[in-house]
This record gives sequence, structure tokens and C-alpha cells, in this order.
Amino acid sequence: MLAILAFASTVTTVQASPVPQTYRVSGISAGGVLNVRAGPSVTAADVGDLGAEAGPLEILEVDASGDWGRVPWRESDGWVAMRYLAPTELPRIDGTVLPVGLRCAGTEPFWGVTLAAPDAVRIDHLGAEAPRRAELTASTESRNGLDFPVALEARDDEARYTLLVRPALCSDGMSERSYGWSADLLWHRDDGLTLLSGCCGIPLRE
Repeated sequence: MLAILAFASTVTTVQASPVPQTYRVSGISAGGVLNVRAGPSVTAADVGDLGAEAGPLEILEVDASGDWGRVPWRESDGWVAMRYLAPTELPRIDGTVLPVGLRCAGTEPFWGVTLAAPDAVRIDHLGAEAPRRAELTASTESRNGLDFPVALEARDDEARYTLLVRPALCSDGMSERSYGWSADLLWHRDDGLTLLSGCCGIPLRE
């Protein structure tokens, strides 16, 4: 079943940020869980649990003590103990910092782009009833700054797409959840050009 990410039409980029680092849960016994807290403290409310093999988990920031990491969690953000996390490397789009599996999406009109493979992206919505596969034809990183560090070009039988992605805390305007990436999509068609905005994240397997 296709997972559809719903976003409000207003997307807010909060600030530039480093590329989110990815981790997996580590050091939890089989059948155990890692608590997700409402704040960076063992006394903060428990808002959910991660399984012993959960991941990949994007860390948006680490608190001053270095003990707690803030993560996107369902409809809000949560905090997890860093001592139970281990870094995990994801495949990257060739020549870029973008991880394979990154999903970018927005609304009005609904759109979604998933970096499905090093050489292909999946296009959701944009007037189509079913997802389409587009060939990734080019990628480049910014040569003079971090505002738009990565640009991707893709094509299918319907259109050409330019996806601009940068590491920046992004709010979908609909939930309290933060995303570690912000994106703009240029949708090139014979009848015109459409600019769409959204947020991006790595899907978490809990």
C-alpha cells in the first residue's frame, strides 16, 4: 500500500541546520523498548516506544549535555537517550548528501517525491492516480552556499522535475512534528511550470 504523507499548504522553514544524522536503536535487549520522551529527561512524559531494531532515526539536534537527541515522532517531536543509539549509514544519491529513501511531500496540490534508488525517483500525485517512476538524470550540490545544497533532475513520460533540497528544520504547518529537510519542486510540463514546496524526512521503522 502506498504511504501518503499529508501536509498543510503552508510550509515553514525554521532555520538552516546541519545534515541530519541517522541512527538505529542499539543496546536494547530483545523484546525491550527505548522510550521516546516529551523532553530531554527521564522524568519527561513517555510519548511512545521504539523497538530494539528500530531505525533509521534522524537526529534533528542534541541537547547541551549530549545525552538526548530530538527526533521526528509521529505528529510531534520526541527525545531519546543517545546512549541507546548507534550511527547507521544510508546509501546516498551519487555525489550528494541526500540519503536514498528520503521522502519529500506537500499539498495543494498534493505531491510527493521519494528518492527510491540511486538512479530513480518515485513521483506521487501530481495529477496521476498511481505513482510513477522517473529516471534521475542529473544531480549537483551548491558551489557557493547551503541555501540549496542539492539539485536533482528527473524525467518520465509526463514531465521533467527539478527537486531542490536543503538541510533545514521544516514544519508542515499541520502538526507539531519537525522535519530535517526542506524542499522545493519545479514541475516542468508542456503547458507551464509549477513551483511546489514541502518537507522531507526518512521513514522510520519502529
